[in-house]
Amino acid sequence: MTLNRTTCRQRHRSTGLTLVEILVTIIILAIGLLGLATLQLNALRNNTTAYERTQAGNMAYSMIDRMRSNKGAAANYAVAMGSGPASSVTDCQGSSADCSTADMATYDVAAWECSLGSKWSTGSATTSASGCKDIGAISPGPLANGDGSITVTNTTDGTVVTVTVQWTEKRGQTNAAASPTSLSVSTIL
Repeated sequence: MTLNRTTCRQRHRSTGLTLVEILVTIIILAIGLLGLATLQLNALRNNTTAYERTQAGNMAYSMIDRMRSNKGAAANYAVAMGSGPASSVTDCQGSSADCSTADMATYDVAAWECSLGSKWSTGSATTSASGCKDIGAISPGPLANGDGSITVTNTTDGTVVTVTVQWTEKRGQTNAAASPTSLSVSTIL
């Protein structure tokens, strides 16, 4: 079998073409993987935001449920944003606790504020981490800089309660650039 000159020339010209095709394929694959990684990062951030909003809703509804079980002391649940738990709180946990409805309301608000998270900082003027532990709170909640307020209004339809939970979302922002997010729930007791 003899090879002519044109066959050898064609073979010699195409030897580097396969290497170029592989390099182009690697570049396209790398760009695709970077896009996939960005997509995954955005999904993770949005998942964190959804988790925080769910926790805020759970905390607001938890307080409303506490208020429904203690309707007689509904007015004692009113608390402003930024205020802390009362300085003296009777521990109303357990079956042997002897608490009035007002004591239970004070305890519920203090435990709720501690579960929001911002009252755990030892630099807080209103309470400290030890104050939250004294009323049985285990650890701060999942909301960064969490705070809350409760307004109670008596109307002809009944007692209207608005529970607002405020926190700073963890979207990869620095603390200086982060703005607070809030969720409000209103209901009639």
